Amino acid sequence: MNLDLAVIANEAELAKLVHEKADAGARGADHFCQRLLADMGRDGLRGAFLAEICQQQEKAREGGADWTRYQIIVDGVAGPPLRKRQAVLSMIQALQQKGVRIEAVGKFLPPARLRVIPEQLTDPEEIKEALLGQGVNEPERYFTGAPFAEDGKTYVLSKMWGLGTVPALTALQDAFAATRVSFQAEA
Repeated sequence: MNLDLAVIANEAELAKLVHEKADAGARGADHFCQRLLADMGRDGLRGAFLAEICQQQEKAREGGADWTRYQIIVDGVAGPPLRKRQAVLSMIQALQQKGVRIEAVGKFLPPARLRVIPEQLTDPEEIKEALLGQGVNEPERYFTGAPFAEDGKTYVLSKMWGLGTVPALTALQDAFAATRVSFQAEA
């Protein structure tokens, strides 16, 4: 009898069972998964499939979010731990204070992450309207209250960084190394 085939054939049923058992409590998924994996090991079944389901259940319970915080380091002094969006904003603010032009910063960021408004605006509501005029459907996803002004233009940074956080921070750190602005992930 091919027991691996039986597991794959009942994948949906098994996922439902794991989900129901995992909902039993905050640590229910961990205990249930460990017990089930041990039982499968004794029965000679491979537990890789089930281990993946258990990990997905655990991530779903925790929200699956990456809560890594980053410290922006200026002249060797580490700032407070910041969430991704605040870390990117803080690094760009520090670079601007060190004399780096925002236009230069923009060359190292994906285009949708740093929007350029061709006039100088400071009012968050006016900035939101300008973003809407550029086709941005959700201007609240930008730091409209912390714009960068340069040469009669307004630069507005996205709040949505996710997996792009470390590549963006690294690119800025490397491109402007002479400013002594860097970052580190909180240990």
